[in-house]
Amino acid sequence: KDQSRYEFFVPNAKQKEFIEMVGRGDKYINLFVAANGVGKDCVVANILANIVFPRKHPQFNGLPLFQEWRWPKAIRIVTESQLVQEMGPIAKEIRTWWPKGEYESKNAGKQFVSQYRTKTGFYLDVMTYEQNPDEFEGVTLGCIIFSEPPPKDIFIRCVSRLREGGIILIVMTPL
Repeated sequence: KDQSRYEFFVPNAKQKEFIEMVGRGDKYINLFVAANGVGKDCVVANILANIVFPRKHPQFNGLPLFQEWRWPKAIRIVTESQLVQEMGPIAKEIRTWWPKGEYESKNAGKQFVSQYRTKTGFYLDVMTYEQNPDEFEGVTLGCIIFSEPPPKDIFIRCVSRLREGGIILIVMTPL
């Protein structure tokens, strides 16, 4: 069923472990360290789908974080600039797994998809580590996702956006 493909996601063992860690909601920073090809961006897109859309995948049912989102409905994804160019992996996975017609995406003056808005009231922005650190200030967020480790000044600015609480996910390949 293409309309809600995320409901049919089958996580591998490493993804399942990460889903359960995030879903318990008891960790402020959740780290997923894995080799290329394990599906880090795929699991991020599916975690987000189970946060922002009301129907839940069975793997996500019963996990507190996915049952009731208690923070602002604003999420930031921060990554390296080469990972957003020309339909990068995050945008590709969102387009693959999220239900068609349930969200809008736009570039908003960038060379890549930099904003998502769902019919459920969630707003996501996508930023890169190459942007000026001052651009990371302002908005109050409920979740920050770093694809690869962030520079310290960007990390600090992003963390301060969680003023009403929230979580941080860091997905990375160790080198």
